[in-house]
Parts: sequence; C-alpha cells; structure tokens
Amino acid sequence: RRMPKHTHGRPRERRPGFHWHMDMIVFRERSEEGSKYLIVLTDEATQFYQLIPLYWKSDATYELHRWITALRNHPAFVGFEDYQIIGRITTDNESVWDE
Repeated sequence: RRMPKHTHGRPRERRPGFHWHMDMIVFRERSEEGSKYLIVLTDEATQFYQLIPLYWKSDATYELHRWITALRNHPAFVGFEDYQIIGRITTDNESVWDE
C-alpha cells in the first residue's frame, strides 16, 4: 500500500519506538491490585501503547526508568544503531507531572 506524501503541518515520526506520548489516568477507586494511577505511553510511529499501573503517583519516575531500561535491554533492540529506543517522551502540561 502506498503511503500518502506529507503535504502540510509537522512531519510524522517514522522511527518505531523513538518518540512516545505519555499521559496519566487517575481512577476514583483503586483496582483489585491496588493501583490508582495508570501511565499510558503511545508510540507516535506505530500507535503501539504501553500501560504502566502505579500504586502511588510518586512511583512514576522509578517505574518509567524500569520500563525504559527493560525495553532498551530487550534482545529485539540490542544493537539498534540507527537511533535510540525511547529517545523522546512528550507529555501534556498537566499538573500531574509537576510533582
């Protein structure tokens, strides 16, 4: 299938796994596992999404670091020399990320 050429606006990212968009969902009640927060990461190129449940909002930094390390060390991405997996993460300017 032919992809249409980009004609206006910002060019779309074509490198899978490089640019991710991150948002956080806060639930009213805790899940059965005890999580009240959920980080949603979406890959811009492929629209693949990753969900990271959190018990405390303050766990976000640790869990994100853990996810990035695990993905970069995954055998499918070892030796990736064209670009770095998870090279950029974009968030909205919501108050969730202020803490």
